[in-house]
Amino acid sequence: MESIKLIDHWWGLRMRIGRLMRAHTSKQHRTAIRGRDRIIGIIAHDGPDLSQRQLADRVHMKPGSLTEALGHLEDEGYVTRTRDEKDRRILRVNLTAKGKQQNAQNLKNQRQFVENLLAGIDPADLAATNRVLTQMIDNFDRNYGEATPPKKGEK
Repeated sequence: MESIKLIDHWWGLRMRIGRLMRAHTSKQHRTAIRGRDRIIGIIAHDGPDLSQRQLADRVHMKPGSLTEALGHLEDEGYVTRTRDEKDRRILRVNLTAKGKQQNAQNLKNQRQFVENLLAGIDPADLAATNRVLTQMIDNFDRNYGEATPPKKGEK
């Protein structure tokens, strides 16, 4: 059945991409910081002065796990954490120049990855794929959306 093949192919591609990302991250950074580039990217996108609590919600990490990851990123010079002047309980997280440089490299790598992944695919096929995936998301939300737990921080 073609619909089953489609899902099998999609799942296989998703798993390959995940394995590639894990292998790349472990070789590039030689560290066990989970989601390092994602943390840097979200700070770049949602900052400046993102609170550590806001960041934990956005990266879907427990505050304690994020604190540990930020400690490593701070030690390596990618981020700074400072106390909020008005509310000393709040820690504000920002990228350093090194963190901004890493984010720029991450974005460049992502663009190259997408170009490589989509090379040789006809633009009409890409447009059709986007329409199909959008419809699949709409169907999912309509049929299963209420049964799906919200992401942490959403209601």
